[in-house]
Amino acid sequence: MGRFRGSTHLIIHCVTLKQANYILDTVKCRMQEYELELHPDKTKIVYCRQDGRNEEQPTGVDDKFDFLGYGFRTRTAINTKFKKAGNSFTPAISDKAKQKIKEELRKIEFQKRTGSQIEDIAKFLNKRITGWINYYGKFRKSDLCKIFQVLDNQILKWIKKKYKITSKYEAYKRLNLLKDAKIFAHFRLLPQMAKH
Repeated sequence: MGRFRGSTHLIIHCVTLKQANYILDTVKCRMQEYELELHPDKTKIVYCRQDGRNEEQPTGVDDKFDFLGYGFRTRTAINTKFKKAGNSFTPAISDKAKQKIKEELRKIEFQKRTGSQIEDIAKFLNKRITGWINYYGKFRKSDLCKIFQVLDNQILKWIKKKYKITSKYEAYKRLNLLKDAKIFAHFRLLPQMAKH
């Protein structure tokens, strides 16, 4: 039988550690019947700690995992029913996905395109920005704000070069005007941090 070279992502929720170990062993045996194997680095048992589930972290069990670009871990969140903060095991954009977006933004280096108009640059980037926000902003959208700070810094550099500005105040003033006009998609799709 030829070896299957694809990959499947799967999350199995269990109630106890004993049950989780049993399911994991069963899945491994089943895979071996078809000459398949679980990825050694991506296969693990995770304890999903949150309010109401506060047992001690078992030895050899992780406390977080990544899945399809999201990082799942214990976070402080507001309980909308009781309107108070508590611990919840929730997803948000993963650290790896954050780094990938930052690297893509830095590679574009549009701040060097001082011969272009800012509207044309925004038009070029907005589809990509919207796609990232629509996918990774399903949970904890505010986590994306720091990522797009990289883009804001590029816009500032572009403003300084384009208009030959040395004053930080003047550069931020022009950036804030762009934010008000919502030229870039992240200005209208993300909560805005305080203006400078």
